[in-house]
Amino acid sequence: MQLRTAGIGVRRFLIYGSGDAATAMAKRLLQNSQLGWVPIGFIAHDTFGVGDTFRVTPGQDVRQLQVLGFCRI
Repeated sequence: MQLRTAGIGVRRFLIYGSGDAATAMAKRLLQNSQLGWVPIGFIAHDTFGVGDTFRVTPGQDVRQLQVLGFCRI
């Protein structure tokens, strides 16, 4: 766990989606940092919402992730 806190073995990734489910996933992963998965932003399925920011941490430790772009699959 100390290695992950130092950033060793951590995988940074984007979450496809920007709704409630995507935000909940980001919150859950950030609360369980020992898993080593760190979301860095969202990718929307269309241009709507690109640039929006979502708060993904509770309390005073404010962490926000942004919708960085879009990808149509």
